[in-house]
Parts: sequence; C-alpha cells; structure tokens
Amino acid sequence: MALQQKQEQAIQRIASRTGQDPPNARHVLGLLFGLVLFVTCGSPGEGRSPQGTSAPSHSAAYSILWNGLPAGKAKLQCRRTDHEVLMQLQGETLAVLNTVYPIKISADSRLRADGAHPLQYKEETREGTKKKKTELLIFASDQNTVSVFKNGKLRRILQAPLGTVDPLGAVYRFLSASEDAFRASAMLVTDGKRVFEVRMTSVGREPVRTPWGKRDAEMWQASVRVLAGKPHALEQSSLHAWTLYGSPAVLVKATVRLPYGEFSIQIQESEAHVGAD
Repeated sequence: MALQQKQEQAIQRIASRTGQDPPNARHVLGLLFGLVLFVTCGSPGEGRSPQGTSAPSHSAAYSILWNGLPAGKAKLQCRRTDHEVLMQLQGETLAVLNTVYPIKISADSRLRADGAHPLQYKEETREGTKKKKTELLIFASDQNTVSVFKNGKLRRILQAPLGTVDPLGAVYRFLSASEDAFRASAMLVTDGKRVFEVRMTSVGREPVRTPWGKRDAEMWQASVRVLAGKPHALEQSSLHAWTLYGSPAVLVKATVRLPYGEFSIQIQESEAHVGAD
C-alpha cells in the first residue's frame, strides 16, 4: 500500500505540470519511448535494405520508472521489408495509477527501406481525462516540408531541412549509421512543431543489470538543441542511454533527468539473444 501511495503522489506531481509548455508528461514519455527503439532494427552498420521480401520482426518490453518508482510499461516492435521500415510502440501507465492520471501513447513510423527518407509518423495519445489526440506527419522530402495534421485537420506545413526525420526514424538512423560517421554529424528531428538537432556521444562503458545478468554496456550521452520553433526543456535536460551490441542491438536502459525528477526505462524482456560480453 505504501508503494502505491508513493506512485500516486509521483503521478499527481507529474500531472500538475502538464499544463506547462514545456515540459509535459507526454513529451518526456515520448522521448523515452523513442529511446526504447534503440533495441530493434539491427545494430549500427546493419540498418541497410534487407534481403528477401521481408525480415522477421523484433520486439521488446520495458518498464518505465519515475524517480525509481514503477510508473508504466512499453512494448515495441520493428519490421523491415524490401520497401520500408515500420516501427511501432505502445506505452501506458500502470493499472494502479490509471485512476490518478492515466497516460497512453501509440505511435508508428514508416521510412523507406534505406532509412534515409521518412514517409509518415502517426501518434495517438490520451492524458488524464482528455480526449484522445491524433497527430500525423507526412514527409515530402523533395519539397523539404512536413505536413502536420491534428485530429484529421491540417494544422501547419513545417519547413524542414533535407534529412529531417521523426523521433522513431531518428533511432533507426542512429542504428544504421557507422559509429565514426554518426559521431561526426548530428541528426535533425521534428516533432511537428520544432526541428531539433540531436547528437549522441559515446562516453565509455559500465556494467548494467539486465534480464540476462549484469552486462558491460556502452553508455551514450545525448545533447538536444532546438533549431526552429520554441525552446524546449529537453535542451536543459540530461539524457543517457546504455546499449549492448548484437544482432539486433539492445537498449537496456535510458534516463531523462529534468529539474523536477527523473524518468527512466529498464528492459524486462527481448527477443534478441544477448550473450556475455
């Protein structure tokens, strides 16, 4: 009972901040779900167009924590074919917290098979007692624009530099780039309102607990800068991710530290086989 009360108090504190822009709970959880997708679609150097008509899907499950307390869960899947990459995720708060402030998110991203050209990003979210919101991003790479639809209505046409991708597409691009090339460049990412510059830098290795025991994981530090649009709290946050390399690569942990607390994700299970390092 004491744990449930602590969880409810934590979610109430999050809910009290969701009127701020930025940050809000959806943005932070969305970022974490994006980080989760490091798990899938192959390791760096393997994110090329697959051979054959299709490639088997990969999936993984994660727990979401708020200041160390269990707060939610996420499940994701990635599938590649000759023509495109499809990434899907679903996340929600735990049942014990849904009476306090339920949060659900479902998103999918479609890219061409080479991972270099995003096609479409769709996100459905529900926070608290609010109605479900649907946001759709349609990429026109030949025109350097992104058409943003909200609940079926066109809201804006965003100018975006060539190569800009959605959050999940950015993860695939990270995996498909060589390590040296990735460190030398930055990714451009849009959420439909802003264009971000995102850099991932390897800062060493450290042991991390996983379902397969303790493993020596690579630690990555992320830096985020808004290039177009309003400032965002993520520019002032501390973001880290821990990965194990294999086929596919596996993200075992990620954290986002904000002024009012820390969100984190921890792997619970994965289809990937992870041997001892």
